[in-house]
Amino acid sequence: MRISRNDLEADVEKIFLSLRNDNYMIPTNKEIFAPIIKMLVIIYVMQLSGIVADYIVNHGYAMGSYFSLGGLFDILLVNIFASAIVLVLFYPYASILPCINKQIRDSSTLLTMLKKKFDFFLRLLIATNVVVGVVMVIKGYQLVFFLGLSWFITFIIFNIVFNLSIGRYFTPAVVAGIDKIKSLLSPSSAASESRQ
Repeated sequence: MRISRNDLEADVEKIFLSLRNDNYMIPTNKEIFAPIIKMLVIIYVMQLSGIVADYIVNHGYAMGSYFSLGGLFDILLVNIFASAIVLVLFYPYASILPCINKQIRDSSTLLTMLKKKFDFFLRLLIATNVVVGVVMVIKGYQLVFFLGLSWFITFIIFNIVFNLSIGRYFTPAVVAGIDKIKSLLSPSSAASESRQ
């Protein structure tokens, strides 16, 4: 997608002015955490599906003999790592986007472009982990317990590649505009405004 520098910079300024001049709505916990929980549900459903597939393909005996305390600990530990990385990567965006007026958000060139790229990389990320899960089930007994580790690693790679792919759009003026938006929405900014 070809976008001019001036269009991007004007777009960020428009977002900033809409937040500064409008009485924007503070997002609720539900609005912030809904996309995060949606991603976590995908991870946990895939983990559970992998365990069921592994049990059917590689075990076939009583369920009690399939799980051990160590195995349950492994599943819990790797999924804690996966959940933490999702929270770290998603929360900053999930807490800012709901503040922006929907009309501004939908008409924004920058936000539309970022959403398209993010959706593409997210689908690629999910597809990659589906393949990893299938390979784990085929390759070894209880190997799929560590699917959460695959999510953790691929999320880090996803974040690096995504940032590299959008880096060229972030001119100094765009970065400065985004910093102004973050500053406007920060708790310290809200506190200083309430004292005035």
